[in-house]
Amino acid sequence: MAKQPIVVQVVGTPLLVTLSLWVLVSCRGGSRTNTPAAPTLQSITVSPPNATVAVGKDQQFTATAHYSDGSLKPLSEPTWRTSAPTLIVITSNGLVTSVAQGQFAVFATSGKIAGSATLTVGPPLTFADELPSRCPTPSKEVKAICRAIAYQDLPTGAKRLLRELKCDVGPESSYNYGSAVDLNSDGSAEYQFCCHEAPHGPCGAVLMGKIGSEWRDLTAEEGMLGYEGPCNLLVVLESQHSGFHDVCLPNECAPPYKPGTCNQTIWRYDGTRYRLAETTTLEGATANQK
Repeated sequence: MAKQPIVVQVVGTPLLVTLSLWVLVSCRGGSRTNTPAAPTLQSITVSPPNATVAVGKDQQFTATAHYSDGSLKPLSEPTWRTSAPTLIVITSNGLVTSVAQGQFAVFATSGKIAGSATLTVGPPLTFADELPSRCPTPSKEVKAICRAIAYQDLPTGAKRLLRELKCDVGPESSYNYGSAVDLNSDGSAEYQFCCHEAPHGPCGAVLMGKIGSEWRDLTAEEGMLGYEGPCNLLVVLESQHSGFHDVCLPNECAPPYKPGTCNQTIWRYDGTRYRLAETTTLEGATANQK
């Protein structure tokens, strides 16, 4: 705005009257811009969409917001609930703990928008189910071809070696079981098989393989236990030494790193047989190395 004098001539009077007035001569301002409307929430996706856990175990869910402008963002502070609050409990962060078996729905909501996922809760894990997870990375390829065998499935050379080792397990034994597994990827199986019967529980087993033309006892000097089923509690690892996969025995304690600590047994092949190579604590950290 600026002050401008206005001159007014009064008719019949040669008098110029100057009136000092406020006159708006210009209005300078920035051009207006229209602020776009904020994107609105259109839908919610809950992940994973289908999850399966054992009863008593936890499952983490997350919620993703889908907005009107096509953007996707983690949903801020959704409200979580389940179809059975007394059977599966969910926290404000989307962590579910199951206390009963069944199939349930998990919901994340914001205002009037909701998304859902399905949670299937199965039987509880047994001790044996959980043990392999305490080993380092297993070889899925080797596990897939491991098969359960009986005495009659053993090659003649392997049967002869069992006799030489003075094993008391034979075709009539209640411990007539073992596993065939290719530990050195040469297309021929090595065999873990029961050698000595036990009053109860697992047998005392041996690990046998054909090196060149000779069948040998590949078992580490600490020995091993044998369980019925293909590679049951015999975890073949991805890692290899001297051409053979390392082996983890998840339920067998190697020399303890500290009193009261059970360390999973890890074997490595040294070119002639397997040796105790390292022990791994239940938390997965290396305890010692030989």
